[in-house]
Amino acid sequence: MFASANLPLIYIGVTSLSLFMAQRSVTAFLLLLSSLLLLYFTNLKNLMKWLIAGIVLVFLLPFAASNGDAYQSYMEVATLVGIYISMALGLNIVVGMAGLLDLGFIAFFAVGAYSYGIFATAQASNFMPFGTFPLSGESFWIFIVVGCLAAALFGILLGIPVLRVKGDYLAIVTLGFGEIIRIVFNNLDRPINITNGAMGIPSVTPPRLFGIDFLYPSQFYYIVLVILLFIIFTVRRFEHSKIGRSLAHLLNEKACNLSYGAQRRLEIARALAANPKVILLDEPAAGMNPKETNDLTQLIQRMRDEFNLTVILIEHDMKLVMEISEHIVVLDHGEKIAEGKPEDIRSSPKVIEAYLGSGAIQAG
Repeated sequence: MFASANLPLIYIGVTSLSLFMAQRSVTAFLLLLSSLLLLYFTNLKNLMKWLIAGIVLVFLLPFAASNGDAYQSYMEVATLVGIYISMALGLNIVVGMAGLLDLGFIAFFAVGAYSYGIFATAQASNFMPFGTFPLSGESFWIFIVVGCLAAALFGILLGIPVLRVKGDYLAIVTLGFGEIIRIVFNNLDRPINITNGAMGIPSVTPPRLFGIDFLYPSQFYYIVLVILLFIIFTVRRFEHSKIGRSLAHLLNEKACNLSYGAQRRLEIARALAANPKVILLDEPAAGMNPKETNDLTQLIQRMRDEFNLTVILIEHDMKLVMEISEHIVVLDHGEKIAEGKPEDIRSSPKVIEAYLGSGAIQAG
């Protein structure tokens, strides 16, 4: 146990020394990065793993790579690795847990980057009637949030129409969104020059913090590291939230093991996959508790409105029938006793007698 616990520390020490002594050795650099993967598979406690990983990323890696001309190149690679890990964590939520197709994920990074690039140069003065541009480097920290909001807005605008389509159309839009963004930004230089087209946006004001300009990859590395830690914390919190646990619980679950209400919803989802115009529901609320019935009612209403479906429902739960129906036909022992709108059925003497007995009419 002692040897296995110390093996990662020995490996980290050897690879760090190798990189420090052989600055041009890309192999030594990659081996030091791979120590984080080795650390993941050890039997150490999670707190110890995080502590060692933090020491490697914050101190050992930058120090071991700083003794030669390749320092900034190594830090640029490490910065890109951090960015791609952040992207992978987002994909794990969208695709791995939620089961949704990737909506051109890299395009959202472009939206965030352009959000700062446009306002950190003179480009913004081409369409902004007020303000002085470029903005100062201190605004970069605000634009981290602004970029996230802009990317989220694009995600909503894309998701509302895209998630309604199916088949080839869904694949074309989702996989092509990254290319669409590139084409749009490359041609957004006319009639108003917003992005400077294919020439790109040069001379972007570098971020600044406490009077220090961030100009080199070794400085951006720490920005990405802080953002990555925040993303890891957020993803972990989501995975352990009520929604996250529900998604993880259902991820590879068999349909036969789902709750009764979930099975009914799954049956409806399977029917919707055929893109029907009419859907028939035979006593969908049978055996459900009040909460499941209420959830089912909302699902049917949403399904009817969003997919423009005609729903033919056979049901004994009058509350459910009254809430979702536009036209009702009431049968009593196979004989039609009433037909009309919900308000007409609710006050029909024959319906009241069939459900509550003749005494209910006399009492009324």
